[in-house]
Amino acid sequence: YTKHLLQPSLNLETKERNHMQYMGGKVRIAKYLVPVLQERLKDKDTFVDLFCGSCNIISAIKAPNRIANDLHKELIALHKAVQQGWVPPSVVTEEDYKQAKQAEDHLKAFIGFGCSFSGKYFGGYARGEGDRNYALNAKNTLLKKHQNMKDVEFFNLNYSEVNIPSNSLVYCDIPYKDTTKYSTDSFDHSSFYSWLSLQLLAVIYFG
Repeated sequence: YTKHLLQPSLNLETKERNHMQYMGGKVRIAKYLVPVLQERLKDKDTFVDLFCGSCNIISAIKAPNRIANDLHKELIALHKAVQQGWVPPSVVTEEDYKQAKQAEDHLKAFIGFGCSFSGKYFGGYARGEGDRNYALNAKNTLLKKHQNMKDVEFFNLNYSEVNIPSNSLVYCDIPYKDTTKYSTDSFDHSSFYSWLSLQLLAVIYFG
């Protein structure tokens, strides 16, 4: 496998503002990371994103086959719903936000991430700066990304349970140690590194 491709402490400036909020998303460095991954995909049949999150990376990757996985059930439900034609709302009020935990999984994820402060799942209703509309930003970002993800296969599994085809490039953006926890259970880094050491495929990861 390939060890750290890039360090998580990269300090890169960006003008990107009107995107979907998602804690840990790689929107700021995707334009630097994607070309490196694309180069390593030249002789591969499949790109596998085992911790796809908001899909900032896989949506920009070109490959004969693409697999996106995440342990977050509602988030994968959101991606599947948009892929199948669901259109997210353009406006989410604070009252909508308060009621969203009882909503269907795809809508719950859209509001829980896209309309929350700093993209932390239900980490507090994000109030717009000036005329900023977080729901509209998230909607537009999702629809744009999914224009390039019509053929992506989505899975909601533990990374170790995903059936990875031979001749794949595997990308792992794992949660970083000693940082704000994600909305699923705490991540076991030791188990991940043990799993990684057994892989015979090309694996590129952050962590």
